[in-house]
Amino acid sequence: MDLIEKAYSCTKLWISIIVAIIYSVLLVSYQHHIQGLEKPAGMQEALVFLFNYPQDYFGALILGLVIHAICVVMIICLILCFIGIVTSRVDPNVVMMINLAMTIIMIVLNNLYAKYVSALVMAIAVIGIVGWAIANADT
Repeated sequence: MDLIEKAYSCTKLWISIIVAIIYSVLLVSYQHHIQGLEKPAGMQEALVFLFNYPQDYFGALILGLVIHAICVVMIICLILCFIGIVTSRVDPNVVMMINLAMTIIMIVLNNLYAKYVSALVMAIAVIGIVGWAIANADT
């Protein structure tokens, strides 16, 4: 079984429902964790949020990354399925269209509600770079 057939075998309705439920729960939990983050969030707000609410910060960071990873996996599976359809290796089905609609909805929801993940990641990167620079200073 090659990669396209494996992606096609994931186009089951129950898998789509489970992914949608997991995504929804994670998105709601992410929204709960970023309640202390100022809107719109930039680097300064993310750093203030990190130092004021570190537990919520790391929870939001992990949830945000998982939310985006689910979206990326769904996109990759859909691309592989469409490649299989174009090359006539697999037949299209209704669940693939449901997955397409669900993936589009996930992308829209990510842009609306999970848009602060990049600020959270950049704040951690800044802290890491500053820490590394201090640790490796020659003075």
